[in-house]
Amino acid sequence: MAAGDAVERLQAAGWPIDKLPDTQRQVLSELTPEEVDTMVHVRERLMSAGGDVEPYKMSDNGIFYY
Repeated sequence: MAAGDAVERLQAAGWPIDKLPDTQRQVLSELTPEEVDTMVHVRERLMSAGGDVEPYKMSDNGIFYY
């Protein structure tokens, strides 16, 4: 995976990458394709679960509060 591809895939999946500090974006940019697939899958499951898995609030840095 080329540098930046991981971040682009995560952004396309709805992860709020632009709200993270540079140090965390750097870590995400170094994820393997398998790790990115896992994060994308987790995001899809969270979004499709609805009901009692929905957050009450999402902070500016992408953290869910229940």
